[in-house]
Amino acid sequence: MTYYVVALYVVPVLVAVAALIVGAIGMKFYWDTVIRKR
Repeated sequence: MTYYVVALYVVPVLVAVAALIVGAIGMKFYWDTVIRKR
């Protein structure tokens, strides 16, 4: 396996994990603002 092949598998996984983390943090802040407005 070359580094290029490994990158093809690793990069999408890292991007997906980063997207999930950012989405979770974003939803947390979103719900915090919604709860505070009430």
